[in-house]
Amino acid sequence: VSGGAEARLSYYPGLQYGPVRPVVDLSVTEEGGAFAGVGLAWQRDVDLGNLPRFVGVEFIPGIWSDGDGPDLGGAFQVRSGVELGVRIEAWGDARVSVMLDHRSNGDLERINPGLESVSLRFHMPF
Repeated sequence: VSGGAEARLSYYPGLQYGPVRPVVDLSVTEEGGAFAGVGLAWQRDVDLGNLPRFVGVEFIPGIWSDGDGPDLGGAFQVRSGVELGVRIEAWGDARVSVMLDHRSNGDLERINPGLESVSLRFHMPF
């Protein structure tokens, strides 16, 4: 088990198909690894008390470049994750969440170690 930092930017266009919406995702690691993908995201509000909470799931196929980071077996990777967070209505429906995600080539390549991330996310609608 090793750790590292990653900066991630996700853009959710104003489109929505029922509870599903598209997402464009870009990230770069401190080791120079980079991911770019386009996929689908689903979020649903859940009632767990006073705070307006939500759960979410993402599925984002994309392209990975190792940089000096781990060899994930090939350029094609799928980033999938689950998220739990709270809405901050006083900040224009901003959201803060924790996400656990996994990147993998789905055994399409001979090498497929996968890569897991735990992240603290801040969502700000524009």
